[in-house]
Amino acid sequence: MGYNEAVENTSQKMATLDSLTILYGNNELGSDEYLDKASGLFPMGGHPNGRHIVRLIAACGMRDKLLTSFDNPTEFITLYNDMARQKGMHIMSEEFIKQIHIQE
Repeated sequence: MGYNEAVENTSQKMATLDSLTILYGNNELGSDEYLDKASGLFPMGGHPNGRHIVRLIAACGMRDKLLTSFDNPTEFITLYNDMARQKGMHIMSEEFIKQIHIQE
């Protein structure tokens, strides 16, 4: 699988991850099932999709913010959402952000 194939439908994959995470947070999905479904969304450990997202964030003029917040998942998702608004991609829900914050 090449890079372009791996990053196809990144927005839809993020929407699916958002939904799965909400189900998990609401105890409607067990951790094993969540991990199984979530890990199957992103090939190669998610590295191509993550790189694609980082490149889009940087292209939206947020490179400096990205460099100072790359190790903070909540801040990273906030940057992702800012980029997603500009690019017309899926915006991660507040429920998703709460779950990410809980896991930090």
